[in-house]
Amino acid sequence: MPCCNLRSDFPENRGYVVGDLSKPDTNIFDIYAGRLAAWRRSMIGFDLKGSPCTTCRHRDLSENLVNQVSTHVEKHLYQIGRKDLYHPPVANRNTVPPANEAD
Repeated sequence: MPCCNLRSDFPENRGYVVGDLSKPDTNIFDIYAGRLAAWRRSMIGFDLKGSPCTTCRHRDLSENLVNQVSTHVEKHLYQIGRKDLYHPPVANRNTVPPANEAD
């Protein structure tokens, strides 16, 4: 599973299974650096996330920390040459648009 808030034993989460670590030639590094690499990159920044993260509030930042963390993330991404991954915080980011039924 891509994160600990999704469970493979819940029918509504089964579509998010990305690998079976009980198979002999499967390891967590290949899964996270391979199949989940794009998803992990999409989590960088403060922009709205795609499904299943659209409505997740796990460890959401309080409003007073958003600017401080955003500045830190922006600085780090510039230092490592990945400024293309920085997306500034969205105004009123705690307001989540209705989920797209196609998601």
